[in-house]
Amino acid sequence: MAKTSDAKLLHLESLRGIAALAVAVYHLQLGSVFNNAVTDNAWLMVDFFFVLSGYVMALNYGERITTPTEMVSFQKKRFLRLFPLHVVMLLVFLAFEVAKYFAEARSGIVANSPAFTDNNAISFVFNFLLMHNLFGAEETWNGPSWSISAE
Repeated sequence: MAKTSDAKLLHLESLRGIAALAVAVYHLQLGSVFNNAVTDNAWLMVDFFFVLSGYVMALNYGERITTPTEMVSFQKKRFLRLFPLHVVMLLVFLAFEVAKYFAEARSGIVANSPAFTDNNAISFVFNFLLMHNLFGAEETWNGPSWSISAE
């Protein structure tokens, strides 16, 4: 499939967008609102999104990344694009956990899962280092970030 360096593969980008929206609907647990087979099984779109993204990245960068130095440069740029948002969201979830702790301690509110039980220091470190897909037995902190960890 030939394309110019500035051209976008709009049909593939559209499919990636649909897959991303389906995954977001799944993570927001809106499937019961729509109550259909597509939203109930939207988790399958994660695999589709990964495969399609890999294909699009190969088309876009396959001829541009020809040396180990170019690969390291690409990986560095990708990391610097994704990691700051990951850290911000991890800190948001840390703030929620701290708020949960103070709500439990000061007002006697009992949570389904007490503060810092599942979301503990060890899981925080694994999440921060993007290793939680490899070492975490269950989803902690920002659950959907496992996909960045897998990448």
